[in-house]
Amino acid sequence: MCFYIKLENENRVRLKYLYHILKSVDLQSVNVQAGIPGLNRNDAYKIEIPLPPLSVQEEIVAEIESFQKIIGGARQVVENYKPRIDIDPEWPMEELNNLCEVVRGSSPRPKDDSKYYGGNVPRLMVADITRDGMYATHKIDFLTEEGAKKSRPMQKGSVILTVSGNPGLPTILKVDTCIHDCFAGFRDLDIRKIRPEFLYFILLHFKEFYGSQSVGAVFQNLNTDQIRKFKIPLPPLEIQQQIVAQIEQEQELVKANKQIIKIFEQKIKDRIAKVWGE
Repeated sequence: MCFYIKLENENRVRLKYLYHILKSVDLQSVNVQAGIPGLNRNDAYKIEIPLPPLSVQEEIVAEIESFQKIIGGARQVVENYKPRIDIDPEWPMEELNNLCEVVRGSSPRPKDDSKYYGGNVPRLMVADITRDGMYATHKIDFLTEEGAKKSRPMQKGSVILTVSGNPGLPTILKVDTCIHDCFAGFRDLDIRKIRPEFLYFILLHFKEFYGSQSVGAVFQNLNTDQIRKFKIPLPPLEIQQQIVAQIEQEQELVKANKQIIKIFEQKIKDRIAKVWGE
């Protein structure tokens, strides 16, 4: 149900003030008939709102809008930031297969069999990566000892890449864990040539391109043969470390902007609550 509100007396309330106040009202709780939340015209007439002087209303609106501008600026940073690496064409390129052993994850079958699932052996899920980002920890799924024998164990510090669902999304394991067939794992990475953190950022840099190389009808997938042939730029280790440090510094700024959003969203809630006398 939608209502059109027309102000009959602008000497009592400003429209923007009314908008912010009504946004804070739990309208669905105003009236519930037969267990179905709803609001009719008569219910709307009965809603009481605080009405401070117009000058105070205008101050409240101005304060809220200043907070919203800060939130908007911070959101621009958060939503538009992507780590970028300026790849020097002089850097040597090497196939990923020459830098590590690429292995495909594995899952015991049948799925959800209590003989294999629900034990104490951790298994990484795609949701763990999307939640944690660069350093992932299992929090969702576990295998039994028997199930782990049919999965793919990977060591802490290994770089992992999703191959389906959200193909091309990398992470670095914070703990030893098994990986299922939605992942490829990189074992025995040659750290004389490449650092795990640099490989992570390179894979993230190329994610959009690698994702476009995926194949499959219903679910797009990257296969291990494709992954083994990924061409990886190899600047000197010192340059790799500088690039990693720069991107990590940028990401700290992004985290700071996420915190700014939370802080100023709360400031808006607190300001509205103050109007209600809470």
